[in-house]
Amino acid sequence: MKVKNYSSDLTLQYIEKRKGEGADGSTIDKEIQVVRGAFSYAMKITPPLVRFMPHFPMTGEDDVRQVFVETEADRKKLREAAAKEGPYMNGLVEIALTFGWRRGTLFGMKVKDVDLLREVMFAGTTKNGDPITVPLISKLRAALIPCMRGKSQEDWLFTHADGSRVKGYRKAWARLLKAAGLNPELHFHDLRRTARVAMADRNMDERWAMDLMGHKTRSCSQRYNIVNMETRRKAAAMLEQPVATQKPASQPKDGSQQPQPQGQTETSTGSEQSQDRDGHSSGIADMPKTMAAGSEVQ
Repeated sequence: MKVKNYSSDLTLQYIEKRKGEGADGSTIDKEIQVVRGAFSYAMKITPPLVRFMPHFPMTGEDDVRQVFVETEADRKKLREAAAKEGPYMNGLVEIALTFGWRRGTLFGMKVKDVDLLREVMFAGTTKNGDPITVPLISKLRAALIPCMRGKSQEDWLFTHADGSRVKGYRKAWARLLKAAGLNPELHFHDLRRTARVAMADRNMDERWAMDLMGHKTRSCSQRYNIVNMETRRKAAAMLEQPVATQKPASQPKDGSQQPQPQGQTETSTGSEQSQDRDGHSSGIADMPKTMAAGSEVQ
C-alpha cells in the first residue's frame, strides 16, 4: 500500500478485524502506535519521506493486565523453583520480585553494575532512558554473588552455564512455573506488578516505589499497583466495624508535632532534605535507613 492511500478508515477497519480475532484493546492500540511511530519518523528525517500525518483512531480501551503473584506463599515457591533452575534465573527472579525491573534492563546488566563494597546496584539500560541506583539488600546480594563469581567487571551478569549471555528464558520459565505449581499463564513481566503490589502492601511512599522501579510518572506507577484479594478482604472487613465516635486528637498548644503512627517515618523537606554527592535531592535519600538498607520486599 502506498502512503498516500492510507486513511483513518483503514485504521478503524483494522481495529474491527483485530477485535474479531480476539485481541484486547491495549494490544490493538500498541500495534497502531507502531504504524504512527513509523509515520512520525518518516516526517522527521531529511528529506522527509511523507508530507502528512494521518489521524490514528484508538480503541480507547485501557485493559490493564491484572495477573501477578498474589500471596507470600506463592512468591516463596517461585523463589525456591528459581534457585533450583540455576544462578541466572535465581538472580533474575529475585530482582524482579524485589524492585520489579524489566527484562530488558536485567539482560543489559554487567558484573560492574553490582557494587558489593558500596552495597548498591545500578541499571543503566532502562525503558525511559534514565539510570537507576538502588540499595543492594541482603537477599539480592546472596542471589547475585553466584552470578558474579569468576567473571570480570565487563562480563554480562546473567549467563548460562557455558558462559554465554542470557537473552531469553522461555523454556526455563515454563519449567520454573511447573515446578512451583503456579499459573502457567504467568509472564515474567507480571513480577513487575507483583513487586509494586508488595511495596503498596508495606505502605511504601509512592515516590520511593517509583524511584526503585524506574517509573517517571504517577500514572504509570498506578497501572502496576493492583489491589490484591487479601487487601480487598481487609477493606471489606472495615465496613463491618462501627464508625469511630471519638474526636480526633487536637494539636498540642506548644506547636510540637504529634507522634507518627508506628511504621511511618516523617521525611524532611526544604533545606533539610537529603542530598546526593552532586547536591541533588533524592527520594531514596529520604527513605528510612531500615527500609533502604535492611528491610526487603518479600
